[in-house]
Amino acid sequence: MKFNYLLILTLLLGVHFNSYAKFAKVVSIRGKVSQLPPGAIQASWVKKGQLIKEDTSIVTRVRSFVKVQILEDGSYITVGPNTKIKIAKIEKKSGSIIQLLNGKMRAKIRPQDKKVKGHKAFNKVYIKTKTMALGVRGTEFITVASQKNKATSVITLEGEVAVKKINEERVDIEETVKESLDRDDVTLVKKGSASTTYDHLYDETPAQKVNPNQLIALEKNETLETVSAKEIQKAPEAKLNETQVSYLYGKDTKVDEIPNNGAIVDLDSAIFIPEIKDESLKVGDIDKNTGQFIAANNVKLDEKKGFVAANEKDEQAKEVAKKLNEKIEYREVKGHEVVDHGTPLSRTSYLTNMHNRWSASFGMGARRMGYYSMDNNDSKSNYVGAGITAAVYYQQVFNKRLYARYKIGVDSIYMFRDDQRPENKDDDFISPELAADIYYRLNSELRFKVGYHLQDEFFLTGRFETSLTPVLDQRTQFIPYMTFGVAYDYSDNWTYLIDYRSYMPSSDRPNINVYTGKGFEIGARRKLSSTTALLFNLIHREFLAQDIKVKNLDLNVNYEMEF
Repeated sequence: MKFNYLLILTLLLGVHFNSYAKFAKVVSIRGKVSQLPPGAIQASWVKKGQLIKEDTSIVTRVRSFVKVQILEDGSYITVGPNTKIKIAKIEKKSGSIIQLLNGKMRAKIRPQDKKVKGHKAFNKVYIKTKTMALGVRGTEFITVASQKNKATSVITLEGEVAVKKINEERVDIEETVKESLDRDDVTLVKKGSASTTYDHLYDETPAQKVNPNQLIALEKNETLETVSAKEIQKAPEAKLNETQVSYLYGKDTKVDEIPNNGAIVDLDSAIFIPEIKDESLKVGDIDKNTGQFIAANNVKLDEKKGFVAANEKDEQAKEVAKKLNEKIEYREVKGHEVVDHGTPLSRTSYLTNMHNRWSASFGMGARRMGYYSMDNNDSKSNYVGAGITAAVYYQQVFNKRLYARYKIGVDSIYMFRDDQRPENKDDDFISPELAADIYYRLNSELRFKVGYHLQDEFFLTGRFETSLTPVLDQRTQFIPYMTFGVAYDYSDNWTYLIDYRSYMPSSDRPNINVYTGKGFEIGARRKLSSTTALLFNLIHREFLAQDIKVKNLDLNVNYEMEF
């Protein structure tokens, strides 16, 4: 009996510790910090002492920070102001993974005892940004990433960090970082050094020793606090002795190895400024309390453009900015909007970032249509054509998970018959549509949809009789149908959907009546901004209508705007 009790107790403790390994813990916090746990549809505020689930996103606001213990051994990260991260994986043995999406983060990781080669030497913690993979065995370092310019810079304060330029499009985060770091050409950023990756550069920059004034300031600025331009205090020129050099750069570093103007990382834009030996170009100074960069020569740093003139009319400053950008190998970046999961909602019935609103779409469509005889399947008429599509939508939100979209739309397609018979030269149509779709959000990524659509297709057929004057015939094809679908929010910008269509009998309209039919739709939505998007969809349908079978294949590309 005692053995059984011990066995049960051991299993229970094992489950407890195993479950704890999948959580991080908030150690300290200041200001407003929000979280979006996996499966949640709205953000919530972070509190001191709470456990953070694996796969949770964290966003800090202005003058805010949060310190999170990510491993049981006390290893932690400090998320600075205006920063978004995702704790993608919490695992001590195979390596925890932190995604730095935008902003700055300081990490202090306890060292490991094992000494092995490859990425396993850095399997304590991995950091991933859009352009850099970092492997950490045990060290203290600062990572700065900008989503606007896709730049990432790392400053090592203790130990060393392995870094490698990566491709952000890879889906498997763990595979991406491990494959990137399991190479012979990784860059080791040792104590007192920095490196960076830019989107336009093939590889990460070689590690360079950091300006001593920035290192000294960052040693004190544990929360990565920033100050306004009025509060900045320029650090005096650093004159280091051997003890100070050893403390900042390591025991093997000599005083004469420290450059007068070392590399600087701008903590706001992640732009890396290497040592510039041209004495005619004064780069700038460092704030002695925060480590912030202060540009000189009447120029300033822009997150997308790099160095720019502080005054647009100052031609001399423009020339200086141009030379500085050449020295730091920086190129202007366009696009790349930062997407946030929003401020937590306080007891509201609406979805996060969802509200009653109008939207409209317009675009181009192409169609291939085939008519098959029910008596002879080989007897068919094929049509191909292209035209325009337009629609107006209204979205009505009922509660946290349920909302509806109503649609009024019209398609106008100009069709050609493949046989080009004189009596039926073309077969154009106009198709108005009314629709109501109900969506149910299962979690932050998955939505289910059911809808009812009324679609009427008016065909205008031009045929020639005895004269050259065409005679227009009109046919009506009334096709009501139900839709059942799933929408998946793959990322902040991409949504994928698939619908099944069931066409219903119709006997109250003249001409061609639909008896039965089915179809499917595959689509994607690419978010361009907070109010615009591109919609792509492919529709296949087939149904019986009177004495014929109809098969359609539609391809549409639409531009959507929200009001």
